[in-house]
Amino acid sequence: PPLARKRVFAALGNNITTATFAAATISVTLPPSPPTVSQPSPATLTVTSGQNASFSVILGGNPTPTVKWQKMTAAPNTWSDLVNAGRISGATTVDLLITGALVADAGAYRAVANNSQGTTEGASAGLTVDRANQSITFNALPARTFNPAANTFTLSATGGGSLQPVTFTSSDPAIVTIADGNSATIHRAGNVTITASQAGNDDYNPATPFPQSLVINRATAGFTVSGLAQVYDGTPKPVTVVTTPVGLPVIVTYNGNATVPISAGSYAVAVTVDETATPNYTGSAPPATLVIAKAQQTITFPTIADK
Repeated sequence: PPLARKRVFAALGNNITTATFAAATISVTLPPSPPTVSQPSPATLTVTSGQNASFSVILGGNPTPTVKWQKMTAAPNTWSDLVNAGRISGATTVDLLITGALVADAGAYRAVANNSQGTTEGASAGLTVDRANQSITFNALPARTFNPAANTFTLSATGGGSLQPVTFTSSDPAIVTIADGNSATIHRAGNVTITASQAGNDDYNPATPFPQSLVINRATAGFTVSGLAQVYDGTPKPVTVVTTPVGLPVIVTYNGNATVPISAGSYAVAVTVDETATPNYTGSAPPATLVIAKAQQTITFPTIADK
């Protein structure tokens, strides 16, 4: 040691030319002492559900104490030992780790140290676990066409961590209704907003509702137009229109006029669905021509008697 070297040189001075020193080990036996436990670090901790939470302590005492972590399970002072299982690790070390903490993990934690000189219960630390946010993935809805024969379809969206089902609502049940959470039924053409929602649970807040627009287009009607060749007789000569589906309201014009013609001649016939009278269909018949032929006339000429 440096101090010993100084003493040797002070005593011998110039009388020595070389000195050799050997290292020595000094053993110190500390007296037994009860265990000590520091305040857990951090003393308070707030995490969001799903995040890790950890606490650490520093131990003292002779002999070196063992340690175990406890959680308060009932107020004011009922504690239960933690075990290394599932999301809990480090339950018998100075570093406690809760992997993916949940709201149920919130509470008070402490370390308890033990050696041959006794047991020391450390101060407690507080853990707060806030509910996490979750979100919904709800893709844009493709436009659909009114079809009474196939008017039901299933809505789909992906929810967040609560694992609660995603449910849907319609802004206008006259256009679309929702049953069983995700089964949509179309009742008529129009525009409607479908909103996806997801409830929360102990660890997740409810998701922010996610709206998407849905357009239900009118279906295209079919037409059969007949009675295009008629003969003048002094009465109106309307064409006959049969729609598919049957019974749709239509608007018929003759040379652009809604008045049914009487006189002989040719008339351009236009047939369209009356969209003011039906919300679900649209369309026009192919151009057609009504021809009202002139009537045949006869001469009555009585027989002339001989003279």
